[in-house]
Amino acid sequence: MAVATLDDLDQLAGREPKFGPTAQRCSQYYNDHGLPVALDFPSRCIFLTVGGLVGAITTPAPIGTNVLRRLDIAMSGGPVVIDSGRKRWIFLTGSPRSINDDTAVDLLRLGVTVHKGGERLALPTPDEEQLGLRQWQRRLIAGRDLPLQSLVIAMIRIAGSQGPVT
Repeated sequence: MAVATLDDLDQLAGREPKFGPTAQRCSQYYNDHGLPVALDFPSRCIFLTVGGLVGAITTPAPIGTNVLRRLDIAMSGGPVVIDSGRKRWIFLTGSPRSINDDTAVDLLRLGVTVHKGGERLALPTPDEEQLGLRQWQRRLIAGRDLPLQSLVIAMIRIAGSQGPVT
């Protein structure tokens, strides 16, 4: 896989018009938000590597809508990516944590994936957003902490057992 280093992105944006906006977005994810990202040349995708300070949880869209409402009520809503093709929502969270067996079973029953350290997830590029393939439901905000992974999991479990928030 051909991946641009962060030092290459500014040069790439200036010399390769087809990569310019995507390279700039990748730099923004890294420089403004501190995300561990890389630009994959063949696919023109920006990949986030889960682990360290960044976790991720993928839910079916209907659960995602419910969870985001609950997180907003708790004043803890964070960045969320919508993968329109798969009808899934990806919640970015703080550091990934291990979960117990009961929680894992509950999440599996709901069709939820808690991503493990080292997994790579695609973040929206300008082209994907224009096409409506992958886009931000809730954008990153510079300087704002990601929600605790345990809180997002708790909201998912509640949403799965109680239904929609009114």
